[in-house]
Amino acid sequence: MATTTEATFGAKLANAITISTHLKGFTGYIAPTSEITIEAYDALIASTKTENTKVIT
Repeated sequence: MATTTEATFGAKLANAITISTHLKGFTGYIAPTSEITIEAYDALIASTKTENTKVIT
């Protein structure tokens, strides 16, 4: 069973993925800076998943 911290982290990561999905649905989305483009956000999510896997192992 996952600890409270793992469950909370997993929920936050799932929320980030949901936000990314919704952003992709907005055809008129223009990121105010290059750091918060959809691609940059997806890269951050992927990086977070990778780092979390490393921590778990």
